[in-house]
Amino acid sequence: MILITKKIAILSFYFTKSPLVYNLHQELLIKSFQKYTWLGMSKDTKKENNTRVNLNISGMTCAACALKISDKLNSLKGVKDAEVILTTESATLEIDESQIELDDILQSVKSIGYRANLSRTTFQLEQPISEEVHQNIIDILEGLHGTKKIQFNEGNRVSVTFNSGNISENQILRLLKDTGFQVKKSKGKLEEEQDLFNKEIQHRKRLLYTSLTLALPVVILTQLNRYTSLFANFEMGLLYILFGLSTITQLLVGSYFYKNAWRALRNFTANMDTLIAIGSGTAYIYSLLTTFFIEGKEFFEASVLIFSFILLGKFFEMLAKGRTSKALTKLMELQSSQASVIRNGEEELVDIDEIDVDDIVIIRPGESVPIDGRVTEGKTRIDESMLTGETYAVKKEPGDIVIGGTVNQNGVIKAKVERIGNDTVLQRIIELVRSAQSQKAPLQRIADKMSRIFVPIVISLALLTFLYWFFLANFTFEESLLRFVAVVVISCACAMGLAIPTAVMVGTGVGAKSGILIKGGESLEAIHKIKKIVFDKTGTLTVGKPQVIDIVPNKNHSEIEILSIAASVERGSEHPLANAIVEKAREQEIPLKPIADFMNHPGFGVEAILEGVNILIGNPSFANERNIDIQSQIEMISLFQNQGKTVVLVMNTTDLIGFITISDEIKPYAKSVINRLYEMDIEPYILTGDNEKTAKAIANRLGISKYFSEVLPAQKLEIIASLKNKGDGMVAMVGDGINDAPALSKADVGIAIGSGTDIAIESADIVLIRGDLRTILAALHLSKKTYNKMLQNLFWAFIYNIIGIPFAAGLFYYLGVPFLPPSIASLFMAFSSVSVVVSALLLYRVNLQKIIDEIKKDVEEEESIEKSSKEKGDEEIMASKLVCEECGYEEALPKHCGRDMIPRDGKLVCWMNLPKEEGGMGIQCGEQPISEHHGIPMKVV
Repeated sequence: MILITKKIAILSFYFTKSPLVYNLHQELLIKSFQKYTWLGMSKDTKKENNTRVNLNISGMTCAACALKISDKLNSLKGVKDAEVILTTESATLEIDESQIELDDILQSVKSIGYRANLSRTTFQLEQPISEEVHQNIIDILEGLHGTKKIQFNEGNRVSVTFNSGNISENQILRLLKDTGFQVKKSKGKLEEEQDLFNKEIQHRKRLLYTSLTLALPVVILTQLNRYTSLFANFEMGLLYILFGLSTITQLLVGSYFYKNAWRALRNFTANMDTLIAIGSGTAYIYSLLTTFFIEGKEFFEASVLIFSFILLGKFFEMLAKGRTSKALTKLMELQSSQASVIRNGEEELVDIDEIDVDDIVIIRPGESVPIDGRVTEGKTRIDESMLTGETYAVKKEPGDIVIGGTVNQNGVIKAKVERIGNDTVLQRIIELVRSAQSQKAPLQRIADKMSRIFVPIVISLALLTFLYWFFLANFTFEESLLRFVAVVVISCACAMGLAIPTAVMVGTGVGAKSGILIKGGESLEAIHKIKKIVFDKTGTLTVGKPQVIDIVPNKNHSEIEILSIAASVERGSEHPLANAIVEKAREQEIPLKPIADFMNHPGFGVEAILEGVNILIGNPSFANERNIDIQSQIEMISLFQNQGKTVVLVMNTTDLIGFITISDEIKPYAKSVINRLYEMDIEPYILTGDNEKTAKAIANRLGISKYFSEVLPAQKLEIIASLKNKGDGMVAMVGDGINDAPALSKADVGIAIGSGTDIAIESADIVLIRGDLRTILAALHLSKKTYNKMLQNLFWAFIYNIIGIPFAAGLFYYLGVPFLPPSIASLFMAFSSVSVVVSALLLYRVNLQKIIDEIKKDVEEEESIEKSSKEKGDEEIMASKLVCEECGYEEALPKHCGRDMIPRDGKLVCWMNLPKEEGGMGIQCGEQPISEHHGIPMKVV
């Protein structure tokens, strides 16, 4: 009924613009809105569960600010967990909506002197609406769970303030479209956030310019008066000028710091603004007193320069912090704004928000793929490097998946849309990176503890400094006061607050660029501590798709004959092994023959009538059950089984025709990755549901000494728990399937293969987008580099204050080191936090692709050596042809087990008969006499 009402409303608008039908259209829209309300989309129906709240926080200046807001939010009833991140100027909360409203949260942040905002987006309505529909739009959008404020602006634009933690702008847009409106997004959430950031930058810039404009004359006049006699007859007039300029600076610039300091004091806390306000305010007030009331020296120059240097440092800090999220910005820029869609048989250029699931989009060379979908027509190569880090373009043809944000290189393709909006891979990656950059690393707790007590300690040290120099060292009041001010303004909690989160932001950004999504600082810090990595086998170490590996004929049958027979019969089965055989036949373009009387024998195999012959296909037990003699090939069959291959026998009712081996191929570079892990003193394990023989074979091929076979999903969890309980290092789990999700969650670090299931990806701490095992090594390297950078930043932040404060206090005065002027102290303070951020930015030099390419190079060198050795061995043991010495007649050598037979002891033998050191397998396989011509054995040459 809803759909019918909606469609009538849409048709009425498109097919006529008469007043009568227009009014009908408006009424139908109202009813459509009412239907949505009846469906229970109101806020009241959503109060049962906890929800996530995302806030943008402005006004923070140091780590103490973030901690103060965090403490305030966590103290509210109904807030279960709140984290505030200085670097991203954001907060993430988990709340119980039955106990607290969004207004209460926003007001609580405002009450302690900061600004908290929800996300905002603006939509453009492209047709006129009546007053009644206008109000109904407001009512329905306000009733949606997660929306906060709806505002109609000039030109039929609708601004929606919403909580991005439980509703997206695409969902809001979709609802508006579903009610029959032509609507598009005119300014999205990200653009609104960028506008807020730009406004803050402009505000800081205005403060800085104002401060410098007023401070520069004060500095010049003070220096001229100090080193020349230019103002010898005008000293009081000069003091009044300095007083006037300094007072204006205090009112226009200083008020920014004084307000923040007052808010902190009112909430019984202190932050960097407190130190700046105390330092500059003390110098200004004392200068005011000496100018008008008491004898003494004035410090107007110090009072204004403190503001200028601090603002200059903060401005550069903001610019540097903006660069730390450049990886996220680049990801956002990958999103297409428009796409070519086929509608009603014609191509139409539409906004990306107007694309629906099942639409067909056209993607031309050079264009970005606008959505997630599947190729329906055409062939091309697509550059997926921005999402996966892979440097090579990937071939795409009908049936292949394409990902939004990647770039089409050389062919025109059509793709059917499968995911849109927040469900696309790109959007999910963006959200994962945003979430990761807002999660704290364990090392951050050390900095947080110091930040809580830092300012009170600094003020106490400054007072002790003043008391010592004035009362014990008998310095003048002015000189002692300058030491007090210098100690206050050189101290920097910002450097400690920024040391860890900036490194996390850059580290997660570098990882995202290489297709490694790390879900937060804790995961990033933990990876390098791993001592054991447990790999799920199927889909992780192996490709996850069984493939035909060997086709071995028996007696005079050929490989093509065996594959044709097997594929024709197995076409009637849905077993994965049967699919592998059929797929192999299709690859080789072998025609399949009709069969009759197909029968499935669970646990054994299948049989059918093919060209009048009863064919049986199955395992050795099936042969034994039907009394078919396979003893001549039993050693070879056992050999293949010991290699971890599944053997499928192809038989008639009396004899073995041949057999096919099937295996799930080991992923490229898997063995090299395992070798590197051993070199890094990390022990690998295999978890698999396969039988003991297969598990052992795969483990041997990879060089893994420890494995667990025939493991059920619940047992995977138990194994991970037991390995953790040993207490000899952190345990990581690598998997891709639904049955891996519990183990991924249980492990210290869960690593999901990006090609795996959504549940596995959600359960993991790290997601390898392209499923390349080499990226595990890249993640380990990145973690180590980032962790070292965290320690480095933390060390320099602490050491700066440990050295700077005693230096400003005059501790080295008796060693001949002069006192530090407050203005220079403020300069050091301003650039200490900038240096920490710039230090974190150096992580962008980490080249993860180099590590991945190094492994590839090593593997290629090993393969080249193996190939050369094999070719050399082949030359030694294999002949090329048979030649009659009488007449020169030539013929090719007969083949056996896929290769030319070899002359040995006056006859031809299968290459498998040769000893292993000569390139064979050391088993008894086929043999036959050398062919004769003119009654004489031919010569092998």
